[in-house]
Amino acid sequence: MDHSDVIKLDVGGKKFETTKSTITKYDTMLRRMFADNFEPKLNSEGYVFIDRPGKNFDYILNYMRDGKVALPTDRNQVKEILMEARGDNKVYR
Repeated sequence: MDHSDVIKLDVGGKKFETTKSTITKYDTMLRRMFADNFEPKLNSEGYVFIDRPGKNFDYILNYMRDGKVALPTDRNQVKEILMEARGDNKVYR
């Protein structure tokens, strides 16, 4: 893997690393943010800050990677994930 394909995200203070192919797989705001002609602003550590809660982003990122995800057993957390993934949030859709 070419290191230029690695994307570092800071989602609400929680750090994630993924690849450009993962983040651009689905037609979402994230895809548009990382289109070839867009230069996202990086913080001093080289991360792109996303102003969303980071608590459940790993579930969203895993879905982007695999097209499926194992959800937690806690019903409230599942509700949070679903609200974050499809609610009024335009970042992930």
